[in-house]
Amino acid sequence: MSDPLPNTVNLILGRKHCGKTPYIVGDTKHNITGIIPSYVIKGMKVLIVDEVYHPSYSHIPVITRDQVANWKVNAGGVYRCVEPDEEGMIELKRIIKKHFWNGAVVFEDAFRHESGQLSKLMRGIVGNNKNFNVDVFFMYHAWPHVPNKLLGYLDYIEMYKTKTEPGPREAKEFADEFEQVLKTDQEVRNNPDPHFHKSVCVTQV
Repeated sequence: MSDPLPNTVNLILGRKHCGKTPYIVGDTKHNITGIIPSYVIKGMKVLIVDEVYHPSYSHIPVITRDQVANWKVNAGGVYRCVEPDEEGMIELKRIIKKHFWNGAVVFEDAFRHESGQLSKLMRGIVGNNKNFNVDVFFMYHAWPHVPNKLLGYLDYIEMYKTKTEPGPREAKEFADEFEQVLKTDQEVRNNPDPHFHKSVCVTQV
């Protein structure tokens, strides 16, 4: 694969307990670094967004929506913001869209608040990420859970084992890249390691 693209929109796809969260935070027991250090070393920020207090992120400090809004543009740090109710999550997305610069935002278990049709706020976040120097990561358990409109914004998919396969919807959206998506999906499925994963670039050139 060629050099990674800047300011990407990423899908981390896999069933529960396959290793998606260690891909973000790392796992010293299994010698997994995770993506967070790659931002920290550059002095960039990382924000984990969730609706529940996920135990795998318990070591990461929690901040409020107001603190996200007041996070200085060039300040680094790794934090999480938990919004269990719908109105709070909508307001947090509005803040991210307007105020989050220079880093990565991770939407943990995004199906809880982004399914079916991609919300207007989220379209604003992923559609403007390059201007804000932001990488966006979405975690989903299965292909049908991924909103239709999100597929067209994706640059990379980190594929773990799932109970579903890419189908006609994905074939239409990924066009020339769909063959590689299928090939990667089969490679992941056929690997006996339950935590095996592989990245595929789906950016339309």
